[in-house]
Amino acid sequence: GTDCTTSTSLTAGQTCKLRLRFDPTTTGAKAATVTVASNAADVSVGLTGTGIQTLLTRSPASLSFGSKDIDDGPTAEQFSTVTNAGTETVTISGVDVSGNFGQVTGDAADCVNGKVLAAAATCKVRVTYNPTATGPNSSNATVHSNAADVSIALDGTGIQSEVGVSPAALPFGNRDSDDGPSATQESTVTNTGTEDVNLSSVTLTGSGAAHFQRLTDQGTDCTASTVLTAGQTCKLRVQFDPSTVGAKSATVTASSNLGDVTVALTGTGTQTLLGAGPTSLALGSQDVDDGPTTPQASTVTNVGTQPVTLTGVNLSGGDFDRPSGAGGDCASGTVLNAGEACNVRARFDPSSTGDKSGSVTVTSN
Repeated sequence: GTDCTTSTSLTAGQTCKLRLRFDPTTTGAKAATVTVASNAADVSVGLTGTGIQTLLTRSPASLSFGSKDIDDGPTAEQFSTVTNAGTETVTISGVDVSGNFGQVTGDAADCVNGKVLAAAATCKVRVTYNPTATGPNSSNATVHSNAADVSIALDGTGIQSEVGVSPAALPFGNRDSDDGPSATQESTVTNTGTEDVNLSSVTLTGSGAAHFQRLTDQGTDCTASTVLTAGQTCKLRVQFDPSTVGAKSATVTASSNLGDVTVALTGTGTQTLLGAGPTSLALGSQDVDDGPTTPQASTVTNVGTQPVTLTGVNLSGGDFDRPSGAGGDCASGTVLNAGEACNVRARFDPSSTGDKSGSVTVTSN
């Protein structure tokens, strides 16, 4: 009610007030005049002020980090330049960065708490990206000060490039060198990440590689041209076919753009084998009335590496017989460990004159 208006009437000694505010829209010195007209002489009030500005800007306004493997640690840093675009000094009070993004500090030019920027001065917000899980991420780096906050948009995508193999070892155990290849065993190569795995080679190496063979006749087998998308698998299939006795080892290696995965192969070549010496017995001449000759013996020896169980000792030829009772005789059920031996004894007891022949056959596993 005390403001001066066009309808104000002042009696002697009365007053009214001119109340004004300054609201510049641009920076710099400003001037104006307020004039009060009346039936008396005009009165004027001169107005002056200076428009100022506290203003921060940033460039670029966003930082995109692209794809980053979650196992590889943080990315290289990227930065946005913060500029005092106003006319007054601005004091930084902090920078908030959240999520899988982090601010890098330590340089004199970094935007940090207490950093003072005169008009046109700059500082840098340096950021890295270190995803902990696969998938897209977004956040902001927000600079606080006595000016209005400014934010830098941040984005990136967590990926995982990884290939695994299971089982990592294929033990084939004992295999007789005369029995041909073993049953097939297999190991599965899996793309356990989110990015494609490109196989470049599949090799069989090692001192015993010649005793193993890799199978490649199925569409699911790993080959040098196999591409595994996320979650896909291929097979490493192997057989053991030792040509000599003893322990054997080798390695199957699948190489890819993510490195190598290996499968250890082990097996032992064995042999179940009997030998006889001598392989013939000449019992000479014997009078049909004189009864059997003195026995002669052939020694049957386990010349292999595995125990051999005899299943029979069979004599053919009616003019010969096998005496029994000696402790070292071969018999059904006799077990010969590697290097052990038993005897096959035979006598000649002809019932008629003339040349005679027969044989003794030892059967086993």
